[in-house]
Amino acid sequence: MSTTGHQTMDLSAEIANDLKNVVKLFPRLTNDLKKGDCGKVGVIGGSAQYTGAPYFAAATPIKIGADLSYLFCHPEASPVIKSYSPELMVNPTLDFSQIEANLARLDVIVFGPGIGRDRDALVPLFKKLWQYVKQNPKICMVVDADGIFLLADCLKEAQGCKNAIITPNHREFDRLYDTKLSSHLGICFLRKSDSDIITNGQRVELGNTLGTMRRCGGQGDILSGATAVFAYWAKFKDGANEYSTDHIINGAAAASDFVRFTSRQTFAKVGRAMNAGDIIAEIPNVVKEIDKTM
Repeated sequence: MSTTGHQTMDLSAEIANDLKNVVKLFPRLTNDLKKGDCGKVGVIGGSAQYTGAPYFAAATPIKIGADLSYLFCHPEASPVIKSYSPELMVNPTLDFSQIEANLARLDVIVFGPGIGRDRDALVPLFKKLWQYVKQNPKICMVVDADGIFLLADCLKEAQGCKNAIITPNHREFDRLYDTKLSSHLGICFLRKSDSDIITNGQRVELGNTLGTMRRCGGQGDILSGATAVFAYWAKFKDGANEYSTDHIINGAAAASDFVRFTSRQTFAKVGRAMNAGDIIAEIPNVVKEIDKTM
């Protein structure tokens, strides 16, 4: 047997062992599918200072298999982000009225990557997004990065929102815990740590697939984008019209396993120099192997 064939068999075995719950959510590609059926994702983030984070969050769903990815950002960030990829539909606005005009066509949104911490400008937008999402259970919202920082100003709007998930790292989670936000909100969390914890306070799932000790910038943004597409796929697989808490938890758990696995594969090839772009470049290889198991 060739070395390449042996490596393929090993990878297939790893996928079967580590990504069982991921494989279940992948939609089969058939002639019945129309553009958009596999997911329309919107990322709201990006500022003059931070352009990489929203790109990573928006590019990840496309690489995994979502059909369309929209990005709404500060006008100063738009030209830079557009130069990264022709696949993203970049809208140079953080004005809610302009974003709202596009929300009806989206299946899931990610709020926060690289958006900055200008409370005066961003809290009114965030509050309106929470209100929209709570009133429209056909859409889900993933809150990450600077969105978590802004959350303390939106407690009333966020409380009890069943079709949203917050994805703090351990430091962000500690701040949330200190202010009792986690128990107050009553919504889903994905706590990023050595073992990821996904919970709504009642059901708990662990993301403990072996990853890598390398901690490069952008991994959290990749996870937020992956959480978005897998949460939608969990709903899509059920043929449901609205998001349930189980859809979001199942999607987040799958995203955790997928990103950990892909990071491990990337580190094996690149080593210590691995960055977020390397992980995104490895996603198609992992997806191709997943397709072989379906």
